[in-house]
Amino acid sequence: MRIKQFEAPTVQKAVEKVRAEMGPEAIILSTQKKELPRGNAVIVMAAVDRDLVEQRNRPPIEEKRKISPGEANRTDFLEEGKMDWEMDRTESALLLLKKMVDEALGRRHHGKVGDSPYEWWLERLVESGIEDAIAWALIRKLSSKTGRIETISSLKGKIEGVLERMVKVTGEIFQKGDVPRFVTFLGPPGVGKTTTLAKLAARWKDEVKRPIVLLSTDVYRIGAMDQLHIYGSLMGLPVEAIYSKKDLYRVCSSYPENTIFMVDTTGRSHRDDQGLMEIKILLDPMLDKMWSFLLLDAGRKKEDLLDDVDGFSLFPVRSLIWTKMDETRFPGEVVNVFLHTKIPISYITTGQNVPGDMEVAHPKRLREIILTDKESRRFLWIKRQDFAYPVNA
Repeated sequence: MRIKQFEAPTVQKAVEKVRAEMGPEAIILSTQKKELPRGNAVIVMAAVDRDLVEQRNRPPIEEKRKISPGEANRTDFLEEGKMDWEMDRTESALLLLKKMVDEALGRRHHGKVGDSPYEWWLERLVESGIEDAIAWALIRKLSSKTGRIETISSLKGKIEGVLERMVKVTGEIFQKGDVPRFVTFLGPPGVGKTTTLAKLAARWKDEVKRPIVLLSTDVYRIGAMDQLHIYGSLMGLPVEAIYSKKDLYRVCSSYPENTIFMVDTTGRSHRDDQGLMEIKILLDPMLDKMWSFLLLDAGRKKEDLLDDVDGFSLFPVRSLIWTKMDETRFPGEVVNVFLHTKIPISYITTGQNVPGDMEVAHPKRLREIILTDKESRRFLWIKRQDFAYPVNA
């Protein structure tokens, strides 16, 4: 990594000097004003990786290398006002990106570069759980577009805006049109499917003017049906057990055509191919009239979460519900998973209370959770039951 300081009358002229000497790959680390006898000047600290420069100057290799699946999920930014995410061209570029992030964070911790606002925000994003390459790409794009001296405060609004555009949400699904006849809750064991179903049933009971019936295919786990029966009794909603397709047809024919059936499924690991196929066979008659939620535990790491998404790809997952958001140290995993899967988010859960402790996913709220430092994040849940942001995204 080569680091050099440049001096010029304005930021624009300083950046021109950086690009002329270090090339388009140079990263602006910090800018500051300086008073000189001959007038004010701007000091810009810039860096470039020598390996990247050598790679750019190397003759092109004619043979095309096969792109690995991991690379296909990496990201880059497009023009301001719109974003897309594209795979990087070479594995070496990904390794370089990781190296630059590690070095930038190392310099920040050892105080070797000063208080660059870009590095301050880079550290904050990585600490929140956002993948190194994604965080670096975000900061790199913002630093390349600035035309003035930035501070931590001035960058905050720009980073908030980018984060709000990075994740797609569905809004309250019954406000987007007619709710499908079957609303199914899928996910691994312990993710909170039964509790989340009860929260959503309580939320919809007074909002959706249709009968609601709670169904359970989780009939063999000890206590599973008892828990659902307790919730159903408290809300005044019928509960039915489904052991087979025959039971499903029998139950469905017993209720009016406009009934919403909320289906609690058995928790299965993404590695349990047989168990997942059993659920798939049982749900097959519902598929054309079903909204499937996949529930993900916000406390797990990206690799495990992506394995969960891949394992449940047997089902037509419409959107995600993130559970245990109040327990995680790494809410940025929400960003990582969306950019790898493109599956929108409908709700987040933030506690065990039923009803309550459930919010419609909204970009502003997700951004607030991600950017709040871990010590202060606990205070975010005070307003979880009467969250005031708009429900329609």
